[in-house]
Amino acid sequence: MLAEHNELMGRLKDQLSTSALAWLTPLMAGLLLAGCATSNPQTASAPASTSADLKISISFDGKSVDNEYHLQCRGARATESSTLPNANDACELLAKNPELLATKTSAQQTCTEIYGGPATAKVKGKIGDLPVQENFDRHNGCAISIWDSLAPLLGEGLQ
Repeated sequence: MLAEHNELMGRLKDQLSTSALAWLTPLMAGLLLAGCATSNPQTASAPASTSADLKISISFDGKSVDNEYHLQCRGARATESSTLPNANDACELLAKNPELLATKTSAQQTCTEIYGGPATAKVKGKIGDLPVQENFDRHNGCAISIWDSLAPLLGEGLQ
């Protein structure tokens, strides 16, 4: 009797495992495919033909405007009206990551207290349909890092 019971339990266990596997496999495949569809939100939200029309003002001393540039992009290429040195590099940077100008440090982020100089930059205009009005400086390590990540747009900013 015990042998029959064990045999019956073994068959039930095999059937349960098979039916659970049959049910679980499509579910897992669906979840994996759904994850793949949204795994790179930047690609989905950054149109290939992002346009930009920006005015960039650079101040070496943080007070007076030393350089003023215009940047107009059609996708990753600058238009002829652009006056920014390395305009094509700046357009390529913005086409790959249009949110880059909105990079901010959080209040909880630890930044080195390294002073990068008095240089400041102001960027105003539009990327796609979104208005842009951002100020940049080099007051600490985090701000210097953001400035450096925008080098094609802001230049060296230093004399």
